[in-house]
Amino acid sequence: MKSIIRNFSRVLTGLVFIFSGFVKGVDPMGTAYKFEDYFIALNIPWMLDMSVALAVILIAAEFIIGWMLLFNIRTRVTAWFVLGFMLLFTPLTLWLAITDKVTDCGCFGDFVVMTNMQTFLKNVVLLIFVVVLFATRRAFRNAMAGWKQIAIAILGVLIIFYVMHTGYNHEPKLDFRPFNVGANLSENMLPTPEIAEVNLIYQHTETGEELSYTPKTLPYRDSILFPKLKFLRQEKKILQEFKPAAASFEMFGTDGHDYSAEIIGYKDFILVLFIQDIENTDKEAFAKIAALQEEASQRGIRMVAVSGSAYEPVEKFLKDAGTPMEHYSADVIKIKTVVRANPGLLLLKNGYVLGKWHYHDFPELKTLEICGPVNSFAPVSTP
Repeated sequence: MKSIIRNFSRVLTGLVFIFSGFVKGVDPMGTAYKFEDYFIALNIPWMLDMSVALAVILIAAEFIIGWMLLFNIRTRVTAWFVLGFMLLFTPLTLWLAITDKVTDCGCFGDFVVMTNMQTFLKNVVLLIFVVVLFATRRAFRNAMAGWKQIAIAILGVLIIFYVMHTGYNHEPKLDFRPFNVGANLSENMLPTPEIAEVNLIYQHTETGEELSYTPKTLPYRDSILFPKLKFLRQEKKILQEFKPAAASFEMFGTDGHDYSAEIIGYKDFILVLFIQDIENTDKEAFAKIAALQEEASQRGIRMVAVSGSAYEPVEKFLKDAGTPMEHYSADVIKIKTVVRANPGLLLLKNGYVLGKWHYHDFPELKTLEICGPVNSFAPVSTP
């Protein structure tokens, strides 16, 4: 029985750490942005430049620790690392649950979004198994040959660094955000309204009986019964909770008007170039953008830019780069939610995301084919 509990704790902890590391590894920039949120909340902005490096270290450490536990490799040593992890992050999530300085800890990336209190309770439960694992660490044995253990450990390292390398240099292959390919942004930009059933509880003053009515069934026109009713309370049963828009986004013009609904709901194909900030954007990518813009113009496809930088510098930057186009301003944090690249590109039609690209992967429209929920993007015949 003790062996079952010990190994269950090892496997469960290992799987949680592997899962946590993997879902963050497919989108390492998302974890880096979460580190930035923490540094701002803790008022240590001087650490912002370390966000990417710390994200890589955290993701790799989580995945490798989980991998070693799952395959029972050096468990006695690994138990120290996993206990250290939990002793560091459990108080941190408690602080977040109390202060709510960062709304989502990002423990499972964008795959599972949890409240801070849910995250803290999850860590408390997991800590129980970690303590069992640590207390029994000397009992673990592995009959596998040493070279096999080393090979498996190296395989785990290669897997997570390959996943992170792919996620860093391209848009995440597994996109859990509301702006993923195939998403209907027109729907995601609308909040889910609350639907509730309201009951009015009255007491009959003569019989003492409690009676329940809805606003429609209340007998206020009954001149005999209604005067005998005494209002007690109102009971509200939530049938559908209010949820804010999953993909809330604003794109402002120089007139201060929000053009997001017009751009996202554009009835024809539209290319939207997202630039987080012009100072750090990849300058070489604008040669590709110029070619893409020319192709789009030949096809009569609208192309706009959305930037987190001030309007006038962006206007000058695009002109100097040979890519002048209509552009809008937006919150840089929301731009980072849409695309991880700086710059990144979306192809939209009638609210649907038909394509999303990192600047390393900008397409050629003449050969592009997209089978999406709206229409296929037929390739252009070469003249």
